[in-house]
Amino acid sequence: MHRNVLALVSAACLLVACNGGGSGGAAPGSDGGASGDGPATSDTGTPADSGADLDSGADLDSGVDLDSGANLDSGGTADGPTDDGGAVSCPGSSVDGGGLAYSGVVLLSHVSLPAPATYGAIAQIESTATSAPSGCAGTLVNACCYEETAADAGLPMFVSAGDITIGDGTTTLATLTYPGYVASSRLTASLTWAAGAMLTVSAAGATAGAFHATIVAPAVIAGVTPPFNAAITVKTSSDLVVSWTPGKRPCSQISFGLSQGATLPHIGCVVDDTAGTVTVPASLLGMFTATSGTATIERIEGTHALASNAEIGVAAVNVQTTTTTYAP
Repeated sequence: MHRNVLALVSAACLLVACNGGGSGGAAPGSDGGASGDGPATSDTGTPADSGADLDSGADLDSGVDLDSGANLDSGGTADGPTDDGGAVSCPGSSVDGGGLAYSGVVLLSHVSLPAPATYGAIAQIESTATSAPSGCAGTLVNACCYEETAADAGLPMFVSAGDITIGDGTTTLATLTYPGYVASSRLTASLTWAAGAMLTVSAAGATAGAFHATIVAPAVIAGVTPPFNAAITVKTSSDLVVSWTPGKRPCSQISFGLSQGATLPHIGCVVDDTAGTVTVPASLLGMFTATSGTATIERIEGTHALASNAEIGVAAVNVQTTTTTYAP
């Protein structure tokens, strides 16, 4: 699966500065910055540094990266998640965009911690031929990957799918316009939604064809231990166990990440929401060299949409982030 249809965890902020800095993403990711505007070359191709860069750790007002490895196809195991003892078909699980010219992602984020809460939307579409593969490019232990910051392999050319409208029922929340394809509730007050809302993503079509998807807004992650309402201390000599109250949707996933800063290696883990816990092994934590960084936890709902010539991953996430201190 192309990494641009994977989610999460980040390192740089769009539009405004973040509290707490960047976070570590799961595999594969990099911790470069992103900006929300810049010059475009044409309607058929825009350099990566002219808009929001989702491969380099772009953040929607504090913590969302599309490189962390959560699968938008299903949220479950290889056999598929279950609910009440039966197999569940997750949204978009039957979509197959193999061989299409373009691929990309639309990401909708609700950052509930740190306060005040913010909402964001960002999109990126590029040639499938130039997109990077998914998977852990570092050290993988169970659900967690320790990975170096990816080197810049060149600037992909982003393309237009026309205006992309984000909606809640019949209400338009925001319109993303090419080449930036980014919106924040700090600038667009109407960009907000409630947990459980049926959010819609509709592109008018241009170089990449028109597409439409519907996705459920995830609930705020409850019962997180250690709590994210204050800084946390991580002992690098022992396993770190993170737990939460599982959500009620069988296809949700949880992404947990630890960073050491924008240019140093990071750890990211992705598990089914129903697990209620993830363990970051000491064998990975012991590779950290910094004494401080950032932790991020995200609940992910994902699906896919097909255009005539493109496969688009669509994700809605709830994000919590806090600062960390690393000690032996």
